[in-house]
Amino acid sequence: HLYLAAYFSGFEIWDLSYIANPVRLSRTPTDALPRGGIYAYAGYLYVITYSSGMNIYNIADPAHPEYISTTSVTGNCGGYYAEDNFIYVLTSNAIRLYDIANPTAPILRDSYPCSARGMLVNDGKGYIADQDGLKIIDVTNPDDLTLIGSLSIPGACYDVAVIGDFAYV
Repeated sequence: HLYLAAYFSGFEIWDLSYIANPVRLSRTPTDALPRGGIYAYAGYLYVITYSSGMNIYNIADPAHPEYISTTSVTGNCGGYYAEDNFIYVLTSNAIRLYDIANPTAPILRDSYPCSARGMLVNDGKGYIADQDGLKIIDVTNPDDLTLIGSLSIPGACYDVAVIGDFAYV
């Protein structure tokens, strides 16, 4: 399936079994713009909205997503990075790490103050592109996100990629 943040109209779920003729299975409105993105994991869809937090839907039946709950997130959400049962929500003032092992009740494990615009996790390190440059945090303990290095870069940084021993911002 394709899970699509439809910006002004919520989100859509598409069946791509026959790629030459994709079929929209559902369109679900959200109470705020899903600008932060969407993440499908273990039968649930996590819709990161700009101003109202993280909306959670059961997508066992993709034609009829079932609203489960909303988790409030402090700060306007502009993106996320997810890996397994962890979602790093990028807000206007911090990265907030949520554990979604129990999808009906996500737990805020920790946060790291910054103005992240892009992030990825590689080998126990979180690489963050923010308005000041590159920050690297230790994410091995989800209850203690800790800065281990930074590099000031002129101009605004929007994304980061890591290939081998190099980070590209």
